[in-house]
Order: sequence, then C-alpha cells, then structure tokens
Amino acid sequence: MRYDDRLDTILRQPGGDAGARVAIWRQLVDLLAQGGNRIDLDLRGAMLSKLDLWRSAIPEEQRRKAAQSLAGRCHSAELVASFGSDQPVIAAPVILSARLPEEDWVAIIPSLPPASRALLRERRDLPESAMQLLQAYQSGDFALPRPHSDSLVVETPQPAAAAALVPGSIQISELVARIEAYRQTRIPAGTASDGELPIPGHADQFRFETSPDGVINWMQGAPRGPIVGLSLADMADARSAGVDGHAAGAFRQRNRFRDARLLVAGEGPSGGQWLISGDPVFDRETGRFTGYRGIARRPAPDEMAGKKEFSVFGQDMQPDSIRQLVHELRTPLNAIRGFAEMIEGQFLGPVASGYRDRARDIIAEANTLLATFEDLDGAAKIESGAVPASPAGVEAEGCAVLAQVVLDMAALAKRRSATLEVIQPESLLRIACSPPALERMYGRLVSALLGLAAEGETISVSLHAERTGAVLSVGLPARLKGTDAADLLDPNFIPAGDWPDAPALGLGFSLRLVANLAQSEGGALLCDADNLSLNLPRAQDSADGHLGRI
Repeated sequence: MRYDDRLDTILRQPGGDAGARVAIWRQLVDLLAQGGNRIDLDLRGAMLSKLDLWRSAIPEEQRRKAAQSLAGRCHSAELVASFGSDQPVIAAPVILSARLPEEDWVAIIPSLPPASRALLRERRDLPESAMQLLQAYQSGDFALPRPHSDSLVVETPQPAAAAALVPGSIQISELVARIEAYRQTRIPAGTASDGELPIPGHADQFRFETSPDGVINWMQGAPRGPIVGLSLADMADARSAGVDGHAAGAFRQRNRFRDARLLVAGEGPSGGQWLISGDPVFDRETGRFTGYRGIARRPAPDEMAGKKEFSVFGQDMQPDSIRQLVHELRTPLNAIRGFAEMIEGQFLGPVASGYRDRARDIIAEANTLLATFEDLDGAAKIESGAVPASPAGVEAEGCAVLAQVVLDMAALAKRRSATLEVIQPESLLRIACSPPALERMYGRLVSALLGLAAEGETISVSLHAERTGAVLSVGLPARLKGTDAADLLDPNFIPAGDWPDAPALGLGFSLRLVANLAQSEGGALLCDADNLSLNLPRAQDSADGHLGRI
C-alpha cells in the first residue's frame, strides 16, 4: 500500500519545469521496472500514459541513460513496448536484453516499429512463437519503393552491412528529382501496396489506425505511401499536409473526433482533402492508450476548402509536395542513422574500429542531410505561408544566441582555416523573435558565408542596436565581394569553384531562406558590396547597448 501511495504522489507532481519532468519521468521508469505487474492495473496505466505523454519533452540523452539503466532488468512488457517505440539507439538496450514471458512477446511485437523488430531478430533466445511472428512481419519491415516497380522489399540491414547504405556523396536536388519522378510514374497508375487492389482515379474513403504517438501506421482503401507516417498529434497549417486543430486537440485529450480535416500531399488517388473521424483505443487489460482507429471520407463540394497553387522559389513543385518528399526521405535516413549509432555505440556487441569509424562518418553525413531536409521543409512552409511570426511578447537575447552560434561554428572555421571576428554589445540586446528562429537565421547566415571563406581569411560579424532594430552584419568573403544583390538572393546561385563547406542547396537558396524567415518576423536581409545585414525588430523595452570587441 505504501508503494502505491508513493506512485500516486509521484503522478500528482506537476513537473512544471524541464528538470522536474526529467526527474519524475526517470522515477516512473525505475518504479515500473521494479514493480512490474505488482502495481495496480489502473495506476500502471496512468504511469505509462505519463511516460508516453512526456517522452518528447525528455532530452534524448536522458532517455538513452534510462534505457541503458534497464539493460538486463526489464521484465515489464509495457515498458519494453514504450522504449521500443523510441529511436533505435534508445530502444536497443531494452529490446536486446528484456526478459518476458512468451505471451507478452506475442502481444507487443505487432505494436513495435520496424527498427525494434529488426533488433529482436538479432536475438536467439526468444520463444518460437515470437520468432514466427517476427518472420511474418519481415516482408513489410523496411520496405522502400523504387521507380518502375510496384514494390521492393529491402531486408533488415545487418550491423556490419549498415555502412553500405549511405553513399559518400548525395546530391539533394538529384534525390528530390528522383523521388518526384517516381511519384509521377506511380500516382497516375494508382499503384497499391500490401495486397490492396489498384484504385483508379481518386480514392473515396479509407480506414486507418495509429500508434500511441498518433502516427498513422496502418490503413486500407487507398494507396498508403502519402498517408502512412502522417500524425494526428500535430496541427498543420490550413495549406500544409496534416490534420487540423480539431483532430490534434482530440488526440491530446484522448477524445473521439468527427469530420476533422486532413490534407494529403500530391495529386494521386490519396492526395487532396479528406474528412476523418476517429475513436481512441485502450488496452482492455491494462487500460493503456494504444492509438486511434477511424475512417476517412472525401468532403462534399460544399465542405471543400478552396485550393490554391503555390510555387517554391520559382520551382514547379508545390510546397506540400516538397514537404511530403522530405517526409519520405527523412524516415529511411533516420533509420540508417539509428543503426549507425548502434554500431558506433556497440549496442549489438563489440565492433571493429574500422566499422565504428565508418559508422561515425555515416552519422555525420546523415546529420548534414537532415539539416538540409529541414531547410527544404522550411522553405516550403515559408512559401505556402505556414510559418507564422513569433507570438507577441516572445523575445530572444541576441548576444547569447550569437555567442552560441559562433561556438557552433568553431569546427567549420578550423576546417576552413578561417577566423571569425565578432563585435557585439556589452549589454543585453533583446530581439522580438523566438530563440529557435533567431538561432536558425543567425546560424544559416554565418555558416553560409564562412563556408565560402578562403584559407586564412577573416569573416567579420557585428551585432549592434539601432533605434527600433537589431542588426547582424556579416562580411562577405573575398570571393563574393561586389556580387550583385539579385545574384546573391537567386535561389539557383552557386559560386564557381570547389567549396566543400558551402551550403548543400547552394548559397542563393540559403540566403533566400534567411531573407524569408526574416520577413516572417518583421525584418529584412539587406545586401551591399561588402556585407549582408540581417535587420530584426527589437523588443519594445530593450535598451541600446554600446559596442565592445570580443
């Protein structure tokens, strides 16, 4: 009884700040690992719900440490399922060491993501029924479509073979073009998968299920490619792929919803607008929330939102198509990075130093690609008007953000054998912008120009206050001095020569992205013969600071 009272006390704690949430989350993990099925059913369900609800707010490093602490001592099927639904590098210690009864393995395997099922296939101590169930899922796990074929099954990568999955150099524009070309060849034919019949024209309805985090992981009635992976948990802008606030709000409260809006990218049978209805599903024995089941239908003509055409920086593709492409690229890349992290961290056992070095290279390349995908997604959001300005009253301290950006640029400066000369106010300079948005603009601007610096060159960075604004001026590298502003902001502009540290999508694309981000925050990016100046509004009561060299 004292044990349950202790749990009840922990569950009632508010966790108002980040540190408190981490502490409570770790306590719940430890208590579930210790208590297992001895904990009251309702109480156990409440604990698991809080673990899943707070997961995204717990730093990855803390989740990784918690998973490592469970290695060899986790006997809770619910806890294995919870950690198993996280990133592979976090799931691995739990998945590879958990000891569960046969019936528990059979119960949770269908709910695990493909990466965690792949980890279970590495084990040789599971019951025969569990291995048979894993075998049944093998053909669907890690299946990636290829052009000119209905489907192509890619077998789960083995640890030693994962290094071969990422090429040494990937051209983003070529990759996007390939996938868009595939989509164009696939969509008109109404290609279906997983045993579905081809659907001519636009599909009229489909059924779906989601995982506990709201991601659609099963559907029937329409081609699944553009839909599986979309989430009910996050509200999309009215013109972006995803669900509206009705569905997202119901998800947070675990309530049923009716006729919420879903927009699916593309012009194929699954693309366009849908009205969806769903009901929350709870495990009968544990009371744990397991996701949603529902149905989607096409809206009647009088229910249809007006459709608008948008172009992204002069390209023919629509913003929602680009965002869908980014989604399709990011998913397998995250899986590859996860396996590389497991190899580098030796979660599957000892690994030769050569393989670990290659895994580190893959992780670095994957992180670079993911940052590039973020830029593509950001550009599409901006062009479609899906990036709102920071809310009124939100502000960032410019000097602190710039200091962090300069610190992050140290490795790049060393690689270029270049120097950053920074001048900024000695007093605080508060800017009317959210810290993440400001860090993104400052970081993209400084890294874009530093990446084009010649060996031994100094790039000047100056932050200063004006009457109503804050101005970050970054000196152009010698190669760009005198370049016309129209050329610098041309999204297709790439300076001649070999610049391995230049922005992956081109200098013009990166600068155009910064310019549009600044515009969404009420600012502007200005160009002259020697400098680029990012002007952003100051917080209303921010005082001027005098300049000092650092």
